[in-house]
Amino acid sequence: MAASLQFVQSLLANFDDGSPLLVAAYVALHVAFAVFFLPCSPFTVIAGALWGVWPGLAISSGAALLASAATFFIGRTVVAGHAARFITRSRFIRRSSEAMKWVFSMGWKSVLLMQGNPLVPASSIGYVFGLTGMNPRTYLVTTYLAALPLQAVLVTSGAMAREAVMLHRVHGYVVAGMCVATGLVAIWMAVQHRLRRAEVAAREEGVSAERN
Repeated sequence: MAASLQFVQSLLANFDDGSPLLVAAYVALHVAFAVFFLPCSPFTVIAGALWGVWPGLAISSGAALLASAATFFIGRTVVAGHAARFITRSRFIRRSSEAMKWVFSMGWKSVLLMQGNPLVPASSIGYVFGLTGMNPRTYLVTTYLAALPLQAVLVTSGAMAREAVMLHRVHGYVVAGMCVATGLVAIWMAVQHRLRRAEVAAREEGVSAERN
């Protein structure tokens, strides 16, 4: 992630902090990274460092939503006609498709699970959901809401780092970061609990169907 962070910073360094071109370049790079299965987390941290907490969160979450929409619709329109060959060539999608079939059948709950997994490229997972029959609005709305807590944590981290280096102000950001982190953990635990209950219910239904 450190290498990606330095690479993105070097690309954005040529733009003035207050320029709309910087926002456009930021969004374009974010979408491009998602399309090519590259980690997008550095963008969230950089947004906080460049624009502060609230503007950074708005820009970062908007860019992440566009990136998710891009991969979702590429998966649905471009990849769908060549799904078998694409899945065979892509280790990421192949493993996701094989290991998470039961997850993808859970609708919006599956989006929550994947968005809460730090090992999964959140924006790039849109390729997989694009190959399913999920409603685009359901996917995008759930993705946006599910990603907000982690987005807030990373944006706050970026803003806090900038304030610590430039203005030596950290107290307020530490308190805000702790509150957001606590909320994020609570949401993650609630989602995991709901998913475990759904998995148990699905297994019980399967056993009941086999007996009948």
